[in-house]
Amino acid sequence: MKLGVSYYPEITPEAEWPTDLRHMREAGLTIIRMAEFAWSALEPREGVYEFSWLDRFLDLAHANGLQIILCTPTATPPAWLGTQYPEVYVELADGSRRRHGGRRDMDLDNEIYRHFCVQITTRLGERYGKHPAVIGWQLDNELFGVEGPDLPPGCHTRASTFRFRQYLKRVHGDLATLNARWGTRCWSQEYSEWGQIETPRHPRATLGQWLDYLRWFNESLAGFLRLQAEALRPLIEPRQFITHNSTAIFDRAIDHIALGEAMDVVGWDAYFGAAGSPHRESFTALAHDLFRSAKQAPFLVLETGAMPPHTGRAPAFFAEMRAHGAEMAILWHWRGHRAGPERHLETVCDHAGRPWEDRVAILRALAKRPELSAPLPKTYPRRKAAIFFSADCVADFLSPNPYVKRPRPFAYLHTLVETYHAFRRLGVGMDVVRPGDSLAGYDLVILPAAKLLAPADARALTDFVARGGTLFGVAKLAHADAWGTYHATPGEPLEQLLGLRVRRDLELPEGQQLRTEDGQVFASEAYGDRIEVTTARVLATCEGAPWAGQAAATVHACGAGRAYYCAVRSPGLIAHLAREATRVAGLPIIEAPSADAVAVPDLEGRGHWIFNYGEQELATPTMRVPAHDFSLSR
Repeated sequence: MKLGVSYYPEITPEAEWPTDLRHMREAGLTIIRMAEFAWSALEPREGVYEFSWLDRFLDLAHANGLQIILCTPTATPPAWLGTQYPEVYVELADGSRRRHGGRRDMDLDNEIYRHFCVQITTRLGERYGKHPAVIGWQLDNELFGVEGPDLPPGCHTRASTFRFRQYLKRVHGDLATLNARWGTRCWSQEYSEWGQIETPRHPRATLGQWLDYLRWFNESLAGFLRLQAEALRPLIEPRQFITHNSTAIFDRAIDHIALGEAMDVVGWDAYFGAAGSPHRESFTALAHDLFRSAKQAPFLVLETGAMPPHTGRAPAFFAEMRAHGAEMAILWHWRGHRAGPERHLETVCDHAGRPWEDRVAILRALAKRPELSAPLPKTYPRRKAAIFFSADCVADFLSPNPYVKRPRPFAYLHTLVETYHAFRRLGVGMDVVRPGDSLAGYDLVILPAAKLLAPADARALTDFVARGGTLFGVAKLAHADAWGTYHATPGEPLEQLLGLRVRRDLELPEGQQLRTEDGQVFASEAYGDRIEVTTARVLATCEGAPWAGQAAATVHACGAGRAYYCAVRSPGLIAHLAREATRVAGLPIIEAPSADAVAVPDLEGRGHWIFNYGEQELATPTMRVPAHDFSLSR
């Protein structure tokens, strides 16, 4: 795994470039990522380009043996663009428009903005598409929509509204179908003309409209990246790759796999804990698995923290990137900005460019670790287990409808990571699959809290189990279809597969206990399904009033396979049954040697990695792993 760093020569005095580049080499860094915010330095006035500073820097980097990932600077357009063409700014749901001074404030569907984005991308490609220092291109920066407190922030301009309507025509075909799927007859929300449909500005818009809007929003993001990729690709050498640095991985209903379809290689910004909680290491590992699964190939970490020593997790954190398939990790960033909005963030150097020795020592040590330097294959075979991730389930939770009561914490993501964590603790390597993805080749499919589930996905899961696969589901499952319309009974599409019927929601009192067949007792969380068992076997029940005897977990034989179901969410019960499901699926269990450690099977079949996230050295008869460090066990 190569190590690199983000750098801002447009901000740094040119006289200090040579010293910075020398210090980078001495720290074991080989790659510089740059220019993602440099549009005003590259095009200070419309059609007037200043490339001489970039020419000098790229030539200097090449002379110093450093490689470059050059970014298109379209996330932060210069002031002249918005001043001369104010219609390019995002319009928020309340009708207000953003103004110059931040980032992610532009309407990606506006043709004027798209024109200038393609133009600057083209000029860069023409000038540097054959430069020997440039190994790849990052399109835009952290594309997820407008920055702000709303999740997710949308865009409601005329251009966005027009493109949203075109999407709806393609998906639904006619207004009768759209009205039926959205349930618009309630409150007389029916549409009789396509031109009546807007982006969902009103918080009480139907869930179907909200879900369709976020699906279209994903298409808009992907289309914007594709536009730049198509402009750039004819101008660059085949050795130069095209990528994007994704962020907001799970919590904004963004389909990052779809965003990566036009990329040569996918990438994301892996800051410790940024993917979510609980179990921050597991949540980050899940994100790594998502990006590897996008193309079943190595991926890039295009930004990551500069490892302030007090976190103490640097070696294990970086090694886990490599274990899940990362071929490079780029630190953000080299030296502190002395002015501007990002002055107070962690860097490798201080404001004068003096490296922090403890951080440099970590980088030098990582660069020498042989476990991290082995070459990666071009592609990976599928793992034997896959976990199901649905951006629609995130979108359902993000709906602003005040009539919908939602549990805290974020129930879907909480259950997703809790379930992933349980299998990860058993050393189960997992791919990530989405609605509509093929399940061929998997022995175990994990389905946490997929409340929205299309009939086609329910059939695919049933066929998977009938052919001999093992399914592990956690409540709530298949309560509604892809547009949020409730089935006649919750879970109806999976009744035959699970061997039970869901009668209603189950709200449990604080401290409700669950007892398994073998007498183990676990505490439940507050939510689940109240089920009526038909042909399944009960594996755990509730103890004590008011739900004594209520089934909490089941298993059902279906065809040649089995389907497990945790009807009540409980970390302990999920972990307990995950072990049985893993064994039944025929997958090996790799016991973590301590509560603070995790074992991850190596993708290239070299054994398994041990990551010690604890504060004490891990010592076993066969290995010693310092605190916050790692080992590759063969």
